[in-house]
Amino acid sequence: MKRCSAFSLIELIVVMAIIAIVAAIVVPVAGNVSRGVKLSHATQTVGDELAAARQSAIGRNRAIELRIYQYSDPEIPGSASCFRALQMFEIINAYSFSALDKVQALPTATIIDSGATLSSLLDPSKVTISNGVDALPRVGTNYKYVAFRFRPDGSTNLSPTAGSWFLTVHEENKGDALAQPPPNFNTLEVDPVNGSVRLFRPGV
Repeated sequence: MKRCSAFSLIELIVVMAIIAIVAAIVVPVAGNVSRGVKLSHATQTVGDELAAARQSAIGRNRAIELRIYQYSDPEIPGSASCFRALQMFEIINAYSFSALDKVQALPTATIIDSGATLSSLLDPSKVTISNGVDALPRVGTNYKYVAFRFRPDGSTNLSPTAGSWFLTVHEENKGDALAQPPPNFNTLEVDPVNGSVRLFRPGV
């Protein structure tokens, strides 16, 4: 008569302990990777929109306005009002403009810092923060925005004598209007004279 082999209780406990240890190591790492991917995606969204606005101004031979939207995340009740999206507009004349793309929202839980220290392009002492007029998807007119323009020659209407112009992207849970950069962030600098964009990463 054959005897059936089986795991002993001790063996099962050892296996379960190994699984628990591996999970304790893998889960935080996976979380960090996911946050890193979101931050990279958010930075690419901002960088792509800046580059596209400049290229559209040159290609269309018209001024292109880039708006940076500030609102509460409709997917997170009670969330703070932060800069979370961008959109391009072609300026037809002094009274008319046309949207060139849809609202480009950053991934959930990532924002553009609103403080002058990390984002001079959003500094209320240098730029105008306007109230929303045209309704945005899921937000309506409950938003504010900062806008600047790329001219047909690729330059911007940002003052070249007002210092550097830049935006810093980071995780929302680190806060907003920070006095110093959080551990993980990316900064994009806009040259006001030629409109070119440079990316700065911590440690690079």
